[in-house]
Amino acid sequence: MPNSLVPGQVRVGQLLTSSADDGRPMLSAALTFDDRRGARLLVPYVKGVPQFDEAQEWFRTTSPPTSVIFADDEGVVTLVGVRWRGDSGGTMATGRLTADNAIFGQPRTLKSEYRVRTLRSTIDGLDGFTHFHPVKYEFPRRGEPAVITFDESETVTWRSAGFTYALKASSVWSGTEGRQFEARSVPVLTTSRFRGATPREHLRAQWAIRDLLLLAHGQKLSWRSHQVVDEQFPLFTLDGVAHGPEPAETHFAGTVGQHALPEPTAIDLAFPALNLRSLGSRGLKRWTDMYADELFRRAVQPLAEVINGAATFLEPQLMMVASALDYFGYYRFGGGRGRPMHESIRKCLDDLDLDWPDIGSREGIARAIGRMNNDLKHPDRERRPESDELTCVVTLATVIARAQPFDLIGADPSARREFLASRDARWSTEVFELCGLRIRDDGSLVRKA
Repeated sequence: MPNSLVPGQVRVGQLLTSSADDGRPMLSAALTFDDRRGARLLVPYVKGVPQFDEAQEWFRTTSPPTSVIFADDEGVVTLVGVRWRGDSGGTMATGRLTADNAIFGQPRTLKSEYRVRTLRSTIDGLDGFTHFHPVKYEFPRRGEPAVITFDESETVTWRSAGFTYALKASSVWSGTEGRQFEARSVPVLTTSRFRGATPREHLRAQWAIRDLLLLAHGQKLSWRSHQVVDEQFPLFTLDGVAHGPEPAETHFAGTVGQHALPEPTAIDLAFPALNLRSLGSRGLKRWTDMYADELFRRAVQPLAEVINGAATFLEPQLMMVASALDYFGYYRFGGGRGRPMHESIRKCLDDLDLDWPDIGSREGIARAIGRMNNDLKHPDRERRPESDELTCVVTLATVIARAQPFDLIGADPSARREFLASRDARWSTEVFELCGLRIRDDGSLVRKA
């Protein structure tokens, strides 16, 4: 069995803590999978029995050690950021612990915190974004064998916010001799720091690329895997000797639930609005540099979460996208005095020269988004928008917000033109037509005769 943890799996083993060398007995535990937090430890103990003094102290004070090592016949799991999650039972009790990180590897030493050099991740949408081609097929004449080669040399790197980022070609394959063979491209996103960073800091740095992919594809995406690579997690051979760093599968409490979600089809993610060709390493660096600015992140994050399904109702979607446009406009103005929301949204339209004459003027569109946001936000507003009005304005506002990165990061101008001609952008006009709505210059919506 591989050293991993999946839904429904239960592993029974022993816990090693920082006090393991002080003569205390080891504690037994069951390692299970929590759908939201990932790794969960169930620790049985008997109250009043000296053998379990350590566990009794953890659950009495609700202060377990910050890191523990779990070991069984399948391998070693290093649990970091351990948290108390309760206990139950009388004399025969069971305590519950979760961890921010589960690293499926044996460390050289147990530490309260690990600063690792590299984090590798895979995420939906990265293949269509990079268009790397690591798998190459050669089909010769009839009767001659086909040749399949793997070339994973394609790499794009840049430095930003203290990290070295890289997009690297990679592939996975499977097959049975003489029967079947399948291979596909699975690009990898990596962040590296010479002096190391916590796995959580690496993930925060990679979130910038995740949000860029969401804006580029306009649909929900999931993290698929994470691995830490560092000398602190070496390859141990049977003689106990530690060799070079061994990539160790890593679970994060915030993303592990996404690993098993259904994957979008390759066709759905084949044509993002932004891609590596239109940005290059220079555009990617501009994006990650801007994302390090909290003001810019406040513009991007609400939009990214709406795309990723954070809100199922139209009302919060409208308010989150309107907030994103407000911050994008404020960012474009360079800060300064407070402005009405419609002025910031108008700035987003003017800077990109965005027009929808079949729907309304720029001024009208900007006021409509701001006006609908205020109608929803303020309880003293008597008018509540109809569902079809919400649908139309949310659709249009999302297209405007998704268009904002194009000029800011210096994307090829053809990429913006292609996006505005895409199915997503065209739908923003079609939905107004289907609902028979237009926007007046004062921001009010009117139904066509």
